[in-house]
Amino acid sequence: MRADAKGNPEKFRAAGVPATRAARSRGSRSRPTRSTGPRGFQTERYKLPIVFSENGYCNTDFVHRDGQVHDPQRIDFLARYLAGMRRAVEEGVPVAGYFYWSILDNFEWVEGYKDRFGLVHVDYQTQRRTPKDSFYWYKEVIRGNGGSL
Repeated sequence: MRADAKGNPEKFRAAGVPATRAARSRGSRSRPTRSTGPRGFQTERYKLPIVFSENGYCNTDFVHRDGQVHDPQRIDFLARYLAGMRRAVEEGVPVAGYFYWSILDNFEWVEGYKDRFGLVHVDYQTQRRTPKDSFYWYKEVIRGNGGSL
């Protein structure tokens, strides 16, 4: 979205930036390579910094035979999204925060327990928690303050 000449919200599609279906089962769309989109609407209109909240990747995750949860799609999504957000900051967009949704797999109002967003897999019957590959990847991104992006 961006603001039109009168300050009203206006949808737009940035040239050369394809929409991807990041959360397929929920039908939501994301442009992880273009985090500057909200700038035109929120930053220019309201003069407020941007906080990215409840951003995540919906996937059908499971514990593999090696006892680990491998989720390369989530890592790819996060790497692209965070790199786009970093570019936005470098372009002057005032980003005040980022919150991944969610740390643990949980009940979703639309999907129930079917698909998972968490960085930690939850076995709903035993409540056992297994950190996913994306958990360890994101931990290193945070530790390096995004230097690996």
